Amino acid sequence: FPEDISEIEELLGVLAWLTEEVVHRLRAMNAEARTVQLKIRFSDFRTILRRKTTGGIATETDAYKSLKTLLMENLPEGRTVRQIGVTLSNLVYSESYLPVIEGIFGDTPRKRASDAAQQIQQRWGKEAIRWGQSAKCLLSKGNSMHVSYGPSCNFR
Repeated sequence: FPEDISEIEELLGVLAWLTEEVVHRLRAMNAEARTVQLKIRFSDFRTILRRKTTGGIATETDAYKSLKTLLMENLPEGRTVRQIGVTLSNLVYSESYLPVIEGIFGDTPRKRASDAAQQIQQRWGKEAIRWGQSAKCLLSKGNSMHVSYGPSCNFR
Protein backbone atom coordinates (compact mmCIF):
# COMPACT_ATOMS: atom_id res chain seq x y z
CA PHE A 1 0.00 0.00 0.00
CA PRO A 2 1.21 3.55 -0.50
CA GLU A 3 0.57 4.03 3.23
CA ASP A 4 0.40 1.41 5.96
CA ILE A 5 -3.16 0.53 6.96
CA SER A 6 -4.36 0.17 10.53
CA GLU A 7 -8.16 0.39 10.06
CA ILE A 8 -9.81 -3.04 10.01
CA GLU A 9 -12.70 -1.85 7.80
CA GLU A 10 -10.22 -0.68 5.19
CA LEU A 11 -8.37 -4.02 5.29
CA LEU A 12 -11.66 -5.92 4.96
CA GLY A 13 -12.57 -3.84 1.90
CA VAL A 14 -9.24 -4.64 0.26
CA LEU A 15 -9.60 -8.30 1.24
CA ALA A 16 -13.06 -8.41 -0.38
CA TRP A 17 -11.71 -6.84 -3.56
CA LEU A 18 -8.77 -9.26 -3.75
CA THR A 19 -11.09 -12.21 -3.10
CA GLU A 20 -13.41 -11.12 -5.91
CA GLU A 21 -10.50 -10.82 -8.32
CA VAL A 22 -8.97 -14.20 -7.56
CA VAL A 23 -12.32 -16.06 -7.54
CA HIS A 24 -13.19 -14.40 -10.87
CA ARG A 25 -9.97 -15.80 -12.39
CA LEU A 26 -10.61 -19.20 -10.87
CA ARG A 27 -14.14 -19.36 -12.27
CA ALA A 28 -12.86 -18.38 -15.71
CA MET A 29 -10.80 -21.58 -15.54
CA ASN A 30 -13.93 -23.53 -14.50
CA ALA A 31 -12.25 -24.60 -11.27
CA GLU A 32 -12.93 -24.72 -7.55
CA ALA A 33 -10.39 -24.23 -4.77
CA ARG A 34 -10.14 -26.17 -1.56
CA THR A 35 -7.41 -24.11 0.08
CA VAL A 36 -7.29 -20.38 0.79
CA GLN A 37 -4.08 -18.63 1.79
CA LEU A 38 -3.66 -15.19 3.29
CA LYS A 39 -0.38 -13.28 3.30
CA ILE A 40 -0.03 -10.37 5.71
CA ARG A 41 3.06 -8.13 5.62
CA PHE A 42 3.32 -5.72 8.51
CA SER A 43 4.92 -2.28 8.49
CA ASP A 44 8.13 -3.74 9.96
CA PHE A 45 8.20 -6.16 6.95
CA ARG A 46 7.48 -9.19 9.14
CA THR A 47 5.37 -11.47 6.97
CA ILE A 48 3.02 -14.28 7.94
CA LEU A 49 1.26 -16.79 5.72
CA ARG A 50 -1.81 -18.66 6.92
CA ARG A 51 -3.81 -21.19 4.99
CA LYS A 52 -6.98 -23.14 5.53
CA THR A 53 -8.17 -26.18 3.61
CA THR A 54 -11.90 -26.83 3.43
CA GLY A 55 -14.31 -29.10 1.58
CA GLY A 56 -14.45 -26.60 -1.25
CA ILE A 57 -14.58 -22.89 -2.02
CA ALA A 58 -17.25 -22.33 -4.64
CA THR A 59 -18.13 -18.65 -4.34
CA GLU A 60 -16.70 -15.28 -3.40
CA THR A 61 -18.67 -15.43 -0.15
CA ASP A 62 -17.19 -18.78 0.88
CA ALA A 63 -13.63 -17.66 0.12
CA TYR A 64 -14.12 -14.26 1.80
CA LYS A 65 -15.49 -15.82 5.00
CA SER A 66 -12.47 -18.14 5.30
CA LEU A 67 -9.99 -15.36 4.50
CA LYS A 68 -11.67 -12.91 6.88
CA THR A 69 -11.41 -15.49 9.67
CA LEU A 70 -7.69 -15.95 8.94
CA LEU A 71 -7.17 -12.18 8.95
CA MET A 72 -9.02 -11.60 12.21
CA GLU A 73 -7.22 -14.49 13.95
CA ASN A 74 -3.76 -13.27 12.88
CA LEU A 75 -3.96 -9.48 13.08
CA PRO A 76 -2.46 -8.30 16.37
CA GLU A 77 -4.07 -5.25 17.98
CA GLY A 78 -2.43 -2.01 16.92
CA ARG A 79 -0.26 -3.46 14.13
CA THR A 80 -0.23 -1.66 10.78
CA VAL A 81 -0.33 -3.62 7.53
CA ARG A 82 1.83 -2.84 4.53
CA GLN A 83 0.52 -5.56 2.17
CA ILE A 84 -2.01 -8.37 2.01
CA GLY A 85 -2.28 -11.11 -0.56
CA VAL A 86 -4.77 -13.85 -1.36
CA THR A 87 -4.09 -17.23 -2.95
CA LEU A 88 -6.55 -19.98 -3.80
CA SER A 89 -4.99 -23.40 -4.36
CA ASN A 90 -5.62 -27.14 -4.26
CA LEU A 91 -7.73 -26.69 -7.40
CA VAL A 92 -10.32 -29.09 -8.73
CA TYR A 93 -11.54 -28.59 -12.27
CA SER A 94 -15.27 -28.98 -12.89
CA GLU A 95 -14.90 -31.54 -15.68
CA SER A 96 -13.24 -33.99 -13.28
CA TYR A 97 -16.05 -34.16 -10.72
CA LEU A 98 -17.66 -37.45 -9.95
CA PRO A 99 -21.45 -37.48 -9.44
CA VAL A 100 -20.84 -38.50 -5.81
CA ILE A 101 -19.05 -35.20 -5.17
CA GLU A 102 -21.94 -33.13 -6.59
CA GLY A 103 -23.00 -32.08 -3.09
CA ILE A 104 -19.72 -30.30 -2.39
CA PHE A 105 -19.87 -27.90 -5.33
CA GLY A 106 -23.42 -28.55 -6.49
CA ASP A 107 -26.01 -26.03 -7.60
CA THR A 108 -26.67 -24.11 -4.37
CA PRO A 109 -28.42 -20.72 -4.11
CA ARG A 110 -25.07 -19.10 -3.26
CA LYS A 111 -23.43 -20.67 -6.33
CA ARG A 112 -26.33 -19.61 -8.57
CA ALA A 113 -25.98 -16.02 -7.30
CA SER A 114 -22.24 -16.15 -7.95
CA ASP A 115 -22.84 -17.54 -11.47
CA ALA A 116 -25.34 -14.75 -12.20
CA ALA A 117 -22.88 -12.11 -10.96
CA GLN A 118 -20.16 -13.57 -13.18
CA GLN A 119 -22.46 -13.43 -16.23
CA ILE A 120 -23.23 -9.76 -15.51
CA GLN A 121 -19.51 -9.02 -15.18
CA GLN A 122 -18.74 -10.81 -18.45
CA ARG A 123 -21.37 -8.84 -20.30
CA TRP A 124 -20.99 -5.37 -18.75
CA GLY A 125 -17.54 -5.48 -17.12
CA LYS A 126 -16.24 -6.28 -13.65
CA GLU A 127 -17.39 -2.94 -12.23
CA ALA A 128 -21.06 -3.66 -13.10
CA ILE A 129 -21.65 -5.71 -9.95
CA ARG A 130 -19.65 -6.08 -6.74
CA TRP A 131 -20.04 -7.87 -3.43
CA GLY A 132 -20.68 -5.81 -0.26
CA GLN A 133 -17.25 -4.99 1.20
CA SER A 134 -15.68 -4.62 -2.23
CA ALA A 135 -18.40 -2.21 -3.37
CA LYS A 136 -17.96 -0.14 -0.20
CA CYS A 137 -14.24 0.09 -0.91
CA LEU A 138 -14.84 1.21 -4.51
CA LEU A 139 -17.45 3.79 -3.56
CA SER A 140 -15.16 5.36 -1.01
CA LYS A 141 -12.63 6.10 -3.76
CA GLY A 142 -15.11 7.47 -6.29
CA ASN A 143 -15.23 4.13 -8.13
CA SER A 144 -11.49 3.85 -8.74
CA MET A 145 -8.67 1.93 -7.10
CA HIS A 146 -4.95 2.28 -7.59
CA VAL A 147 -2.36 -0.45 -7.21
CA SER A 148 0.85 -0.13 -5.28
CA TYR A 149 1.87 -3.33 -3.52
CA GLY A 150 -1.76 -4.36 -3.97
CA PRO A 151 -5.07 -2.50 -4.13
CA SER A 152 -5.71 0.29 -1.68
CA CYS A 153 -8.80 2.16 -0.64
CA ASN A 154 -8.79 4.85 1.99
CA PHE A 155 -11.97 5.68 3.90
CA ARG A 156 -11.27 9.39 4.24
